[in-house]
Amino acid sequence: MDYRMEIMSTKYVRSVSGSASNGSILCIFPLNGEQYARAMNEVYRYAALKTNETLQNLREDHEFRFYLFYCNHILTVSGDVVSLMPLVASTAP
Repeated sequence: MDYRMEIMSTKYVRSVSGSASNGSILCIFPLNGEQYARAMNEVYRYAALKTNETLQNLREDHEFRFYLFYCNHILTVSGDVVSLMPLVASTAP
């Protein structure tokens, strides 16, 4: 199968973001994992991509909060939903 698409133009639709937090004891021992996967799942859920839409310009921000024996790391992933206009209408078999 050929998944290439000739693009005539693109159009910005909206921005979306998702975040996940992860705590750690003594800022060394994490209490849970897969922080990036959880944030990306939230991004895709909010994006609700339609046909010919894609996520572009993905970026991530990190926030750290330090307490006496506990640290909290908040990861925020954001991106732009962009609509792609094909050069030629696709022909479905």
